[in-house]
Amino acid sequence: LRSDSKGLEPPGTDPRAYPAWALGYATSSRGACHMRAYSVFEFGGVQEDQAERMGVPMLVNERLEWKGKGRGVAFFEDVRSLGDSLIACRFVARNSLAFPEEQVGILNAITGLGFTVKELDLVGERITNLERIFNLRQGLKPEDDTLPARYLKEPLQDGASKGRVVPLEPMLEEYYSARGWDRGTGWPSEARLRDLDLTLQHDTDEGDL
Repeated sequence: LRSDSKGLEPPGTDPRAYPAWALGYATSSRGACHMRAYSVFEFGGVQEDQAERMGVPMLVNERLEWKGKGRGVAFFEDVRSLGDSLIACRFVARNSLAFPEEQVGILNAITGLGFTVKELDLVGERITNLERIFNLRQGLKPEDDTLPARYLKEPLQDGASKGRVVPLEPMLEEYYSARGWDRGTGWPSEARLRDLDLTLQHDTDEGDL
């Protein structure tokens, strides 16, 4: 049985106890990496105004609840992509400071430019989608957005999360819907690509990107 996701083994946090981190392991563009989305739902949670901004219900703060975490993980993947572009420390910007609303003023003060929050939202989402498109071109398939089988089939035997497995499928459905990606092919929809001002050039001879 495989012990990795997209070639990378999970770190020390057992995803059966933390659904948002489980989904982040499964969808990360570089395999089972906790830093790619670095979701904070199960670690201190999000405030009510932040949940509203993200479009998720407050119950995402409940550690073992899966509803809302597909959309939330997608949001944080984009936020972390933006933060990486700004060379922002994950640990400094783990909660409210990660939001574009907190970063746009700093960026504009340093660069003298006039970015808006909406533009920074799009920066992060473009990066995530470009990584996705690259991986699809290299042979990635939707079924690769998964976890080692033991996390999906073998319940934890003891502790505060006893009896839990990862509820991956409903979270993936919510995640793909939030992203505007086709669940069958994994590709971003044409509408989402237009929203992101991304154009795919197809090779008419080979049929590849």
